[in-house]
Amino acid sequence: MKLSLSTFLVLFMAFSFAFGLTLACDDDDDDDDAAGDDDDTGDDDTGGDDDTGGDDDTGGDDDTACPDADGDGFTDAACGGEDCNDADDTIYPGAEEICDDNIDQDCDDVADDGCLAVEIETIVEDGFFCPTLMSSYVRCHDLAYDSDGNPHVAFWEAGEGDLKYATKTAKDKDWTIVFLDSEGDVGRDPSIAVAPNGRIGIAYYTSGSKEIRYAWKDPGGDWLIISLGAHGGLLEIGGDPHIQFDDSNMAHITAIKFALAWNIMYHQEFSLGAFNSTRIYTEGTSAFGADFMLNAATNMAGIVRHYDDYTDGVNRIFYGTYDFTNEATEEDIDDFSDAEVSTLFNAFAFDGNDVPHVFFQRGMPMTIILAQKIEGTWQKSSLPDDDHAQLTGPLCADRSPDGTVWVSYGSDFPLTPIIGHLQGEDWTFYEMLDNGAGEYGKSASLAVAPNGLPGVTFTYEPDFVNGELRYARLTGTLPVD
Repeated sequence: MKLSLSTFLVLFMAFSFAFGLTLACDDDDDDDDAAGDDDDTGDDDTGGDDDTGGDDDTGGDDDTACPDADGDGFTDAACGGEDCNDADDTIYPGAEEICDDNIDQDCDDVADDGCLAVEIETIVEDGFFCPTLMSSYVRCHDLAYDSDGNPHVAFWEAGEGDLKYATKTAKDKDWTIVFLDSEGDVGRDPSIAVAPNGRIGIAYYTSGSKEIRYAWKDPGGDWLIISLGAHGGLLEIGGDPHIQFDDSNMAHITAIKFALAWNIMYHQEFSLGAFNSTRIYTEGTSAFGADFMLNAATNMAGIVRHYDDYTDGVNRIFYGTYDFTNEATEEDIDDFSDAEVSTLFNAFAFDGNDVPHVFFQRGMPMTIILAQKIEGTWQKSSLPDDDHAQLTGPLCADRSPDGTVWVSYGSDFPLTPIIGHLQGEDWTFYEMLDNGAGEYGKSASLAVAPNGLPGVTFTYEPDFVNGELRYARLTGTLPVD
């Protein structure tokens, strides 16, 4: 049969179109089915190898490469897991520490963290007496640490009217006690500090001559004492000195002075035993508690004081700064009326970033308020201590070497010194006495040792005759945040 040219072309085009579709479908199938075609080793199959890279999924065989050999739910840290000891099922992140075994159970790189205990020693046995009922602002003892962590204590023997000093090293079994000043009724409100070079300084009040005195001793040297002038007044309300050393081993001392008005005095040592003194704040009615601390950056003093205006029945807490090169600054932190049952207790410390932390007590039942100056604004909150009732003073605050702020205060139920520290936004509190053993104590003074753990001195009074001066410190390792 003879085909016309036009018929031939139509049949040829139809055949070619059908054959091309078949090839196209075969190509798709080859891609999906794979892969066996060497022709198609094509780059598509290496892509398929990415899927065989799903052999990385065989990779889930990473689980076999990183096993949980001890079955505690955590894989071995050696292959990217979190278990720092995959051969022991008691060791894994979040495990409870077993104290005193020097093993890091919870894999936070710190052994025995959170394992804390309180050690208590007696400095002065039966007969120690602190007249805390006579005046709520009397201080009978104070504590400081040197760079080796040895405690140094200044204390007032009220019954004898003497200033004494006690210390011990880790090697000593007993405390060494020294009479420092017995000229008249001396030693009230002692405040002690240790300079970077080991110099010990004590500021204190003398009731007879109504003056602030400063005693100091260099390592290997003898004690020396000078007067910083009269600071007393009506009803013996002057005094209340506080001391710190700056980076140059020079002493800074604040104190209250009454002379027709209430004054906060600032004494700054410019050479050994020689001071510049100035009045930095004056009130017409009353001022108390000029607690202060030097900041880390510039040795500028942050100062907190309590002002009680009997004329309008309002109490105020002030914070100010002073460094002898500029005028003293001051700002009102809090106002509250006498009806709120304010106290004379306040305390102050900078944290590691030189943020001021001011503690004060107010209300009934008594509440401890913390005010922090953050980005130019005072932010206030109550200490969340729900385990103790009838909180009491005095308040003390200190800063640890890592910048953590600690505070101490008292409680009537149970009657024990309490210390607390702030980490981030969380507080942790510790009792420094075992009331279950029938012990109780009050009037604590706080200091933080170079290892970051605090200690307190406090008055232990089982009755009004057999009082003791005691020292308690936390031992162990703090929990890791």
